[in-house]
Amino acid sequence: MMLERELIQSRGFRNVVTGGDIAGFQLLLRMPNYRGVWASLIDGVAVRVGDRQWDAEQPLWTLQGRTFTIAELRASTGVRWQLDEPATIFVPHPGGLAPASTTWPWTSPSTPRTSPRSSSPPSSTPSERSR
Repeated sequence: MMLERELIQSRGFRNVVTGGDIAGFQLLLRMPNYRGVWASLIDGVAVRVGDRQWDAEQPLWTLQGRTFTIAELRASTGVRWQLDEPATIFVPHPGGLAPASTTWPWTSPSTPRTSPRSSSPPSSTPSERSR
């Protein structure tokens, strides 16, 4: 599977049907760290679509074929978000999003938050790296 450069992948953004009803929507995130990260270091991801916002505690994460709340990820052992594995983020939102909300392009997201223990920031700024 080829991952796209953007953190939010253009594929995988869709409403999710459970038991015949739309329970919410999902999106795929690419791991922003080339080494991956232990799932217990993930602090979550806040999601905003239009004027609706969900805080970092609400979305469910699917990694390695298993679905977790952010609290379960923080308590996990042996679960990693690997570089080549997109995380599936499910946002509970009965009725889902209107079709116009699920089209590309979207605005650039901020990096999913990880605990300060996860990795050191790069030693150069983006403008320094592009020189």
